[in-house]
Amino acid sequence: MNKQLIYLIIISICIIMLLIFPTLKKDADGGKSTSPIESVEPSATAGATEIQEAIVSQSKAGSPEQLNNYPQLNVDSENIDGGFKLKIDDGSLLANSVAEDSFGDMVVHLVERQLSSLDESSAMKLRYDLVVVHPEQKDMKVYPAYIVDYGNEAISHKLKIIDDKQVMFIKRTVENGSLIYDLVIMDLEMGGVNRAFPVFWKVDLDSEEYNEDFLVSAHYAYSNDNTTSQMLLTTFLGKTWLFDFDTLKVVHGGSNMYPAYGDIGSKAPRALIYPAPNLDRFVYQFIESNQITTSNHFALVATLNREVMNTMSIDNAMALTDPGIVWNAEGTRFFQEYAESGSGKGVGFDNSYMVFAESINFYDRNGDLTRTLKPASSSGEKMNVYNWLDEERVLIETYSLLPTVVSELHKGKVIYKEYNLQSGKLTTYKNVEDITELASPKLVLLHKGQTFDSKSFVWIDQTSKRVWSPDMKGQTFSSNGQLYIQHNSEVSQMLFRWNEELKQLEWVADEIGMDLRTVSGDWLIYSERSSNNFLYKKFSVEVKQNADGFPILPLGAFDWVSSGREWWNDSRDDRVQESKEQSVRMEGRSRYGKLKLRSLTGEKSSKEVTSYMYYGDYEIEFTNVQGKRHVLGELKQLELKLASPKQNIRVIPFEGYDLLLLQTIEFPFSEIHGRSTNKLYAYVITREGQAFPLKFQYASADGMTNLDMIGIEQKGPIEIREEALIVESYVGNLPHELEWKLDIKERMFNLTSLHNRLAEYESIGRITELYSYRLGHTLGLDMADSTDEHMNEDQLRALYTESAWNNPGFQILKSDFDASAAVGEPTRAFPYQPVGARVDEYGNIRVTFAINLVNAVGVAAYLEAILKLEDYEWRFYDFGALETERTDYLQSLNGLLIKDDLVH
Repeated sequence: MNKQLIYLIIISICIIMLLIFPTLKKDADGGKSTSPIESVEPSATAGATEIQEAIVSQSKAGSPEQLNNYPQLNVDSENIDGGFKLKIDDGSLLANSVAEDSFGDMVVHLVERQLSSLDESSAMKLRYDLVVVHPEQKDMKVYPAYIVDYGNEAISHKLKIIDDKQVMFIKRTVENGSLIYDLVIMDLEMGGVNRAFPVFWKVDLDSEEYNEDFLVSAHYAYSNDNTTSQMLLTTFLGKTWLFDFDTLKVVHGGSNMYPAYGDIGSKAPRALIYPAPNLDRFVYQFIESNQITTSNHFALVATLNREVMNTMSIDNAMALTDPGIVWNAEGTRFFQEYAESGSGKGVGFDNSYMVFAESINFYDRNGDLTRTLKPASSSGEKMNVYNWLDEERVLIETYSLLPTVVSELHKGKVIYKEYNLQSGKLTTYKNVEDITELASPKLVLLHKGQTFDSKSFVWIDQTSKRVWSPDMKGQTFSSNGQLYIQHNSEVSQMLFRWNEELKQLEWVADEIGMDLRTVSGDWLIYSERSSNNFLYKKFSVEVKQNADGFPILPLGAFDWVSSGREWWNDSRDDRVQESKEQSVRMEGRSRYGKLKLRSLTGEKSSKEVTSYMYYGDYEIEFTNVQGKRHVLGELKQLELKLASPKQNIRVIPFEGYDLLLLQTIEFPFSEIHGRSTNKLYAYVITREGQAFPLKFQYASADGMTNLDMIGIEQKGPIEIREEALIVESYVGNLPHELEWKLDIKERMFNLTSLHNRLAEYESIGRITELYSYRLGHTLGLDMADSTDEHMNEDQLRALYTESAWNNPGFQILKSDFDASAAVGEPTRAFPYQPVGARVDEYGNIRVTFAINLVNAVGVAAYLEAILKLEDYEWRFYDFGALETERTDYLQSLNGLLIKDDLVH
């Protein structure tokens, strides 16, 4: 009989015997649950427990004779933008890093190579080496590990950095017809073996065990300094070992078996062991006899002696795979979520089922049920635990299920609640739109158990019971105090980092054709899919700075560049007029006076199809609150492009003064109509009634450069961050984000930092361009062609939320285009390149879609939008205002402005 089946029969018999013990009803008045659950007396299991000492050694990991006779591993590096490429051997797939780990400023790779045997046989060998990389110094060391006969490939390699001086890996060798597993602890400075746990598992090559069993999972316990102290190792058929790296002992589990479940080739194998943080005990979820179906029966087991301390069962419940058992950090409590059997209670994946819970059981460390949380019976509310807040409190997310235009259900608006296990009190948190509303913000990460449609993290204020959350859903991990989120979709693998200073998400990377394998501080480590090479890229690429800490830019970085079209000198254009009058072309109304841009005699003008053009000399006129007027200065040979004959100057209030920003192009559609360099002037009006211009200062190779204005090729709106201007513009032919800090005493803006955003724009651009075409297809624009496969109507509709679909501007466009098509006059409109795309503080993409309404004429429409990633696919989450240019060609869409606030 198959050994696996024997193990399963023994487990089933044990469960049946355990569950026939009398139940104990627990009193809710004593802090216990009002919903009784079956409980059993603890029962010891048979089987010897063997404690084996580790061997202390300073030898090499592999046999020197074996390793030295085979080719050594060669690694090299090649400089790339922002880092370097780690080249393993010749870059072919014959060498492959099968495991990586990072700790502090160090990364370790376990590299596997297929080599021909040195004897005359056709057998292949597998050689393993450790590559230790310190990316900051670009230092690389190669340490030989071991060599083994090719075979038994269903293996999960285990590699773990214990501390800054030691790394652990599992070594396999074949001796006398047996496959032998050793745990090796290697010195990271010299490559010698510090300690080894030899022969912790020995398998005969001609046994069923060799063909059916393999390593599955490793669970780790950590010391206070974040070093690894213990490891609980499991196999597919249920063997377990506990390794103690402090006491140098390994504990064997005797005859007790805790099989994983899965179906090789379709369901990825997965252990059903949920250990406490210190690994002294674990909860095991039993499986059915087919080993690919989980049951609703659990046992709490002591790790050292395998004593069954308690059992738990949940009747009439759906599969309880995920989130499974989640312990608090202290290891004193754990919870289990479940829902009644039936459809619509969760979402299934290959080897798990994400539960939309209707009940949550809370247990103490001995497996005794202490609380059960259920929503009101008539509410239809679902809930999941977001994470433990402390030893006695959890953060709950409650929600109703929303059907979508796609097949899967999603969580509706999530309300966060705090549940106190001692008092049983449930307190609702208020969702806020601005994180600054939290007086004492505390970061709460999503727990390590699996969940569906939950955000990666939230910020809470436990005193005021408020919560702020981004919209980001993805894999969250941290390195050296930095919090990262991997955001996967059909067209991107974007990585974000939480900026603690600014309290917002910032785009980090999106490498096409590569997979992020690990992170070490600011270093991102990617594997190339086409080779075995790795890219080490540093998130923050330092810019050369002068002695005062200012970034050094090329001389003339912000000079104004003329478009070259001097329309005012075209005598053949009868639209060009010259005025003898003085006119106010721009005006800013401050709290402390008015600033006007007034034309001087001889101003030339031209009315374009959709904009107003002016050229000439102008003066800056200030009038204080008492009506006293004086001129601040003149601006010579100025070209203006405005949406109306008189345009507003932007006014930004600060304490004690107002900042006024004057730009020569104040035309909302300028970004898609031959955009040229814009001029930016800045002025201040103080509470005392003073008005003065500001200069712009930056460091260049020739020293400090001062300008009355800066020429910028603007990529998006100018933002204010405290007392700094955030400007997106090209510098040296590359798009950058620039920070200009205001020094009000010196009447100066200083360029204090810049960040190259080319990769970010390209990453976001791939998404927004694709969705611009999808928007065009939805609107029935035949000219909206793309390399993307055309979707049918149902597939396109699935990309829009109800809010986006019902947006008045979107509906007007769709209705107008549909009406034209119905009378046999299909529109000649087509999508322009989207403009102003950026990632907002919530992790969404904000973009303005542009549509050319009349082919070859250049009359455009702007539609604001938010794209949000839901279930690995970007969707049109919301549309905002629709604005169209004034034209005589399309009366129905002539000069529309339909306002609608974007909601994230």
